[in-house]
Amino acid sequence: MSKARDLAVIEALTDLDGITDGTTGQVLTTDGSGTFTFSDSPSGDLVDDTTPQLGGDLDLNSSNITGTGNIDITGQVTLGGSSPEIKFNNSTDGGIEIAMRLNSSEGLEFYEPEDSDKVQFTIKDDSGVDATYGYAVNGTSVIDSGKNIQNIGNITLTGTVDGRDVATDGTKLDTIDTNADVTPSWVPASDPSYLTSVPAQSFASLTGKPTTIAGYGITDALEIGTTSTTALAGDTSIPSALTDLSISDGTNGQVLTTDGSGTFTFEDGGTNSTLTTYNFTATSNQTTFSGADSNSNTLSYAAPNLIVSVNGVVHRNGVEYTATNGTSVVFSSGLETSDEVSIVTFSVIDLTNIDYSNVNNTPSLATVATSGSYSDLSGTPTIPTNNNQLTNGAGYLTKTADSNGSTSGYIKLSTGLIIQWGRVTSTTTPSARSFAITFPSNCTSVVATSRTVWYDVYVTSFSTSSFTPTVRYTTGGGNVAQAIFYIATGY
Repeated sequence: MSKARDLAVIEALTDLDGITDGTTGQVLTTDGSGTFTFSDSPSGDLVDDTTPQLGGDLDLNSSNITGTGNIDITGQVTLGGSSPEIKFNNSTDGGIEIAMRLNSSEGLEFYEPEDSDKVQFTIKDDSGVDATYGYAVNGTSVIDSGKNIQNIGNITLTGTVDGRDVATDGTKLDTIDTNADVTPSWVPASDPSYLTSVPAQSFASLTGKPTTIAGYGITDALEIGTTSTTALAGDTSIPSALTDLSISDGTNGQVLTTDGSGTFTFEDGGTNSTLTTYNFTATSNQTTFSGADSNSNTLSYAAPNLIVSVNGVVHRNGVEYTATNGTSVVFSSGLETSDEVSIVTFSVIDLTNIDYSNVNNTPSLATVATSGSYSDLSGTPTIPTNNNQLTNGAGYLTKTADSNGSTSGYIKLSTGLIIQWGRVTSTTTPSARSFAITFPSNCTSVVATSRTVWYDVYVTSFSTSSFTPTVRYTTGGGNVAQAIFYIATGY
């Protein structure tokens, strides 16, 4: 029965014309074109397939390919991902491992898997510069991060380097330490050991030394000696100690001074005061100012010797700001953008133990007597001892007497005021009574009184030369003649 003409059920293998039976376990397969053969049944294990092939990409599905053997590939191996790597393990040599990975920023790195930060060797293309890693052999750096060769021991080369025969030229370097001549030209040829054979010398043992400071090329030095005396205690050589100057040492901190005439002494010295200004421009809400200012000057101060201002307004330390550590100023509240901060620092002048006689441009002070009498002093004024020495020309008190022998007088003050006093007698018919002297310009007031309580005294008028008094009984009645006393003022 032909399979092409008869579709009835096949009852025996012979019903398939031209098919030869196979061996036990084989299965009938077709090529899809009407040809049938018996062949071994696939077990599903790649071990049974001696020539397995992939019809597409192999997806590992997050699993590994393991085993012992070699991978023989014609073409390229492409590793993807952000940091692809390959690890090598030598299980027969103590499990030594090395790994290789591609670092996007550093290049191809060889490192130890147990310590991924320990990179042994880095390869990078010409477009970048490896500034972090170098090249190491067995953990020892051979090329450091600065591309310097180090720790390499001996280098053995053959052939040429830069066109030079290393082996031939190297023999010339073997004796460079003995053949090289570095002797200066001024060393005597007859004594090549000149530099090493000079014995140790002291200054005192040298001959031909200059006898003056000028002899050493110091042309603006003080003269250090004369024919009769010397400032160097008989030795005009360069002084080697303070005693050579015959000067007694001072106290700690004193300085050596001169009077310009060859006399040197140690005296106290003051400390110069210095002012330093630092300028800063604030940013928004800035509170702390330190370091370099707008002029690249680094802030430094000795608390509390500083003055801090913002936009020209002086602020108070401990209130608007705090400055204690010598390097920063901290405001209690943030400043505004572009606020101008000025910090002026200063040092305190030390005037302790300053000798007034050493201060320049000082006024001459009068000598104060601590003993003796007034008559021992010179240039003193004459002090009047009696009334006859008091004269009008001297502006002192002048005493005079009126025609009745009663005392009258006056005083002229430096301001021009004149005070007069005197005793006169009134008349029943009021009349003028003269002053001791006439006031030069004006009489300003006159006060008169009686010696007894029975009379009332009135001054009815006055002028520069006189006044008119009137005297009456207290109980009433007419005018009476009575002695009265007056005081008048004027100028």
